[in-house]
Amino acid sequence: MSINISVIIWTVVNFCILLVALNFVLYKPLLKFIHERDERNEKGIDAGKNADILLEKAKNENREALENLRREEQKNTEDALHEARANKRAALAQMNERLDKEYREGLEKLAKDEEAAEAQLDAKLDVLSKIIADKVSGGFI
Repeated sequence: MSINISVIIWTVVNFCILLVALNFVLYKPLLKFIHERDERNEKGIDAGKNADILLEKAKNENREALENLRREEQKNTEDALHEARANKRAALAQMNERLDKEYREGLEKLAKDEEAAEAQLDAKLDVLSKIIADKVSGGFI
C-alpha cells in the first residue's frame, strides 16, 4: 500500500470541483431561496402589523363616529323634547285664551240676556201693576 500522490491530488481537485459545482448549483440557489422566503415572511409580518394598525385605527374611528352619532341623537332627542314641551305650552296657552274668550263671551251674553229679561219684566211690570192694582181696588179706579 503505497500512497499515490496523483490520486490524492486528483481527489482534492475533484473535491474542489465538486465544492465549486455544488456551490453554484445547490448552495447559492438554496441560500437565495431561503433569503427570498425570509423576505416574504418579513413582508407578510409587516403587512399583518400594518393591517392590525389599520384595523385598530378603523375601530377607533368607528367608535368615535358612534359616540358622535349617540351625542347627536341625544341632542336631537332633547331638542325634540324641548320643542314638544314648547308646543304643548303654546297649545295650552292658546286653549286657555280660547276658553277665557268663550267664558267672557258667555258672561257678556248672560249679562245681555239678564238685561233683556229685566227689560222684558220691566215692560210687563207696568201692565201687571195695573192689573194687580185693578184687582186690589176691585175695579174701583
